[in-house]
Amino acid sequence: MPELDFTHASDLCVSCGLCCEGAVYERVPIEPEEFGSAVSLGLPITMDLHGVCFSLPCPRLEDKCCTVYESRPARCRDFYCKTAKELICGEISRDVAFARVGEANARAQRLLGALAGESIPEYRKRREDAFERGEALERTAARDCLVALDEILDRDFRKPEQNRTKRYDEIEGRADTSGQAADVA
Repeated sequence: MPELDFTHASDLCVSCGLCCEGAVYERVPIEPEEFGSAVSLGLPITMDLHGVCFSLPCPRLEDKCCTVYESRPARCRDFYCKTAKELICGEISRDVAFARVGEANARAQRLLGALAGESIPEYRKRREDAFERGEALERTAARDCLVALDEILDRDFRKPEQNRTKRYDEIEGRADTSGQAADVA
């Protein structure tokens, strides 16, 4: 097994912040024994089908840095995105990792600009609610920006089973009969 190198992982995380900002995920599961400390940290606690969690964006994030770093929940302590894991394992260079983060952040900023005040998690929730009704959100610049963001997040940041792009392809008109995704532009 190759030696793991965490040297650049922390720098990568504080240059990114996408997971804590709610661009990658909408919520973070917490362990039952962490409930009290999560409440005292001011985390927005919710319940979903998977249990107790807190909603993102995290209110304890400031300038891409965790203000409760030493007392953050276990899931936050243990989490590394796909790009960070590849960097730690030496599968990609620091330059590649930071380029991925830069592109993902640029796409997230384009989406935020198209949302006119709505947060990325709020927009994802509207999209999911429409999907559950068998509908698609109207095709807008915001939806196209979300698709572009999810493409890079699916490729470089999420686990394959967490893919967000494929779930919506058919209902949003990006899938053709051969199963290949159609052009979103």
